[in-house]
Amino acid sequence: MDYITNLKTKLEVAVDQARGSEIEKKIKAATSPEHFQTVTSTVKADIANLTYDYASFREVMTTLWKRLSSTTKEWLVVLKSLELLDGLVRLGSPKVVDEARERLFQIQSFKNFHHVDEKNIDRGAAVRQKAKEVIDLLNDTEQLKRVRKEANVNKNKYVGMGSGGGGGGGSSGYTGFGSDQFFGSSNGGYGGSTFADEEGTKGRSDDEAKKDKKKKKKKKSDSSESSAEESDDDKKKKKKKDKKKEK
Repeated sequence: MDYITNLKTKLEVAVDQARGSEIEKKIKAATSPEHFQTVTSTVKADIANLTYDYASFREVMTTLWKRLSSTTKEWLVVLKSLELLDGLVRLGSPKVVDEARERLFQIQSFKNFHHVDEKNIDRGAAVRQKAKEVIDLLNDTEQLKRVRKEANVNKNKYVGMGSGGGGGGGSSGYTGFGSDQFFGSSNGGYGGSTFADEEGTKGRSDDEAKKDKKKKKKKKSDSSESSAEESDDDKKKKKKKDKKKEK
């Protein structure tokens, strides 16, 4: 009987994971109850990159909150979803932090999560611990800034290295927000300001900021060269005028 029940569950999981968009499939694969392997750094980085595009950000977060609404019997889905959320808070767009803070009440509910399996093992302990870690990080802005800075430095080590265990496919390119044009300027409901404001990135990645800096430097350099060329031309014209006067 247990064999038939387990087989039925596996079939239901397989059917569910085959449904939805590529992003939904990626998240479902990463948080699958099919295996006990944790969500890998590669998968976290790949999905985190998607949050820098508005449409993808919305799809990622909507799917993730649905996964976090799973029943206590699906404790492994909840645990992996919290692991993924932790990775997105560290590596994703600052808007992930804003939304997670707005949903803090939902994350806090997992501190009371309980599920004892057929072997009398309390599977809820890992969920409660991970929920506490995510909450502590969201509540400590200075620590969060340090963690995000460090995580983004190391992010390129993982992005594009392949799907890794836990599903999730390869790296996907993203478009930076550039500004709050996609999200508007409304506050995130946590302390009167958004984390994008606190972090000072406005949703932009470090790579984009560096590119802008290089562009400005090049523009300034080109402008200086142009001014120098104009100055040389003026000198030549003046010399010609002076020679004509002498004649």
